[in-house]
Amino acid sequence: MRAATGQAPATAKAARAPRRTAGEPSPPSFRGVLVRAALIAGVYYLFLVLALRTDASGAALISGLGFLLMIPLGLLLDRVRYRMQLRRWQQARGAVPPRARDAEGS
Repeated sequence: MRAATGQAPATAKAARAPRRTAGEPSPPSFRGVLVRAALIAGVYYLFLVLALRTDASGAALISGLGFLLMIPLGLLLDRVRYRMQLRRWQQARGAVPPRARDAEGS
């Protein structure tokens, strides 16, 4: 049943996603990594075919393998980048003290 507030009901995706404050870095997404890997593999395929004059099937195979390698590497790099950005953002807000080794002075 709908409330009579005049607001549209929230979608399931919007209800699941936690709200971020201004300036907070966005977490890595699998979809973003897939899109980035597909774009890079496509550009690499064109480079192999047009610039290096590789046959199309060989270039497709190499680009496909590159795409498959870029997915886990992209997820790893995005996760590392997100953690670094989140740590900097939290330190700027004063929410998290500096790392323990920095506080000990070693």
